Amino acid sequence: MFSGEVLTLNEIVRYYSLSKESLIFLMNRILTGKSDILSEFIGYTEDELKEEFKRLQCEVEKCAVFNILTTLEAEFRMDFFIRVKRKYKFSITGINILFFFRNYVGSFFSDHKRCGV
Repeated sequence: MFSGEVLTLNEIVRYYSLSKESLIFLMNRILTGKSDILSEFIGYTEDELKEEFKRLQCEVEKCAVFNILTTLEAEFRMDFFIRVKRKYKFSITGINILFFFRNYVGSFFSDHKRCGV
């Protein structure tokens, strides 16, 4: 019934961190002349290049947020189907949801500015 293909929160955080650091590393290498400019960035001024990399970082952030949302949705669906199958009649407590947001999602984006998500 379940595919088991949902990313874990650790995988999402790892993807986000590696992607963000890779973009910063590439931008710095291009700006300092230590790397060839990719054909996509030929003709960009320094400010345009920084703005483009900022936009790319926001896209990575949005992907990470959507991955977190799909993980949450999958967890709720799995919990629902398991409870229905076992015929549990009690509701999900808000404590578990609060714990999840405070420990995983809340600390996930605490180190940077929002990108208008």
